[in-house]
Amino acid sequence: MPKINSVNMDIRTTRLENGVVVATESLPRIRSASLGVYLDIGSRDEVPKTNGLAHLFEHMVFKGTPKHGALEIVKCFEATGGQINAYTSKEQTCFYAKVVDTEVNAGLSMLLEMVLDSTFDPAELEKEKDVIIEEIKGGNDNPEDYVYDLFSKAVFDTQVSAAKSLAGAKSVQEVVELQTAFAKTALETYMAEFAKMSDTVSASVKESMKPLNERVTATVEKFQAVR
Repeated sequence: MPKINSVNMDIRTTRLENGVVVATESLPRIRSASLGVYLDIGSRDEVPKTNGLAHLFEHMVFKGTPKHGALEIVKCFEATGGQINAYTSKEQTCFYAKVVDTEVNAGLSMLLEMVLDSTFDPAELEKEKDVIIEEIKGGNDNPEDYVYDLFSKAVFDTQVSAAKSLAGAKSVQEVVELQTAFAKTALETYMAEFAKMSDTVSASVKESMKPLNERVTATVEKFQAVR
């Protein structure tokens, strides 16, 4: 029987003065780093008029900020072999990435910039609507996902937690088409609320907690100051 060495977990959490929780796990022998920004807001927090906004927000933050375009965002991670992705659930909207250890600073800065300072270009909003609708249709074709949605509706009935995390295709279309200006304003309001919430930033990295805390504090406070 091969001997399995136990892993010493060095996981620490800190709640910063701005309310953001930073969770880090130190992995000194690993050359890759996992990063994440977890927002405690999802489809359960939406009202019927804005059902689908969390999912729309998840997609739109990849489309650019005042400083970086969509291609630059992707290159920040993938140019050195990293990756970035996101998902929306009923309770959370999450953005996560994996990078080499030398790219932690750049990766974390880009993740926070995306979440807290996206531009929501109306032209990109219109294009992304169709992408999301096709994604929703694909989810509805998955029996496991569809049964889960039916189960939630049966258990919670009309409560907000019964709202589908991907919303309906009609909901997303209405959010964008009602008025593109409304969608852009709604997304900007959504983003501003994130800057006030007790969200979580996580990292599994080689370095210690203090530098990460300082970077997250400085970045979040910078965006809070302009909202």
